[in-house]
Amino acid sequence: VASVSGNREIEAMGLGAYAAGYFTRGKLTFTSGANEGTAMEVKAHEAGKL
Repeated sequence: VASVSGNREIEAMGLGAYAAGYFTRGKLTFTSGANEGTAMEVKAHEAGKL
């Protein structure tokens, strides 16, 4: 995770190679840090942001 905007938007490094929409309706699961084990739906994916 590169940055967080409020509680609805996450900017992640390494997503630039994927077309916008690639992760839409997918699932994001944190594998380390304070949110380890937490999973959430990806409602929209655009320009490196989920």
